[in-house]
Amino acid sequence: MAPPKAKPYVLPTDFNLPASPAPFDASPVVGESPARAASVSSPRRTRAVQGSSLGGLTFITLRAADPVIQYLIYKQGWGHAVFGLFGLTAATPHIGILSPRQKLFVGFAAVGAARHVFWFLSIRESPMSALNAIHVTVFNLIADTSNTLLSLAIPGWHLSTYQLIGSAMFAIGSAIETLSELQRKWFRRKPENRNAIVDVGLWRVARHINYAGYVLWRGGYAVSTANLYAAWNPLMHLWDFSVRGIPVLEHYMALKHKEKWVEHKQTVPYKLIPFIW
Repeated sequence: MAPPKAKPYVLPTDFNLPASPAPFDASPVVGESPARAASVSSPRRTRAVQGSSLGGLTFITLRAADPVIQYLIYKQGWGHAVFGLFGLTAATPHIGILSPRQKLFVGFAAVGAARHVFWFLSIRESPMSALNAIHVTVFNLIADTSNTLLSLAIPGWHLSTYQLIGSAMFAIGSAIETLSELQRKWFRRKPENRNAIVDVGLWRVARHINYAGYVLWRGGYAVSTANLYAAWNPLMHLWDFSVRGIPVLEHYMALKHKEKWVEHKQTVPYKLIPFIW
């Protein structure tokens, strides 16, 4: 018997578009579950959620702590202790010195945290509560720690083809996500574009190009572990975007822009992956 198909999120029955809706942020909080972001991102939520200095301090502090924790997992042998709890032995011995491969993973976490802080300080368009900050940062910590631990299950000191390919994916995906977010913000700064559909730069390639960048860099992070189990993270996001995040955003844009959205879909036919889907 085939498992039931996941149903996309739908807008609440009491949802009403305002006469002049505020610009809708079609991207998730970086590192947040795309489905959750799509389900709660609306003008109503933007007005309701009040940002605070506590939320900002929580977000920046916890994100900055992420790469430090990944470093200590390698340096102090915390990862090996976790393996021991399950009666397992890590394939990479703990010698108190990070291998080039392990340094790369700490670097991934550091770059991800730096990009996230930059997004928070320079790109973010909605307030962030302390609770939401904890949700986002813990999600990223779990994902990064998972890759760190899974990398210990694969023997190797020097960088291999997996790390070279993964690094390229990570770099390209990071650039696509951050640049697309910046291009959207620059577009919306112009008064004449307040309620217009973003159709500049990378947004001419795919309607949700920022999502594509996110999946790509998370995929590169996973590929670098050379561990098949690490695929859970990018595949989860790809599934989440496909059956939940993108459908609700497409529905919202259709309600908001009507014929203009239909024309935009003809101009930019790809939803997520350029030239594929």
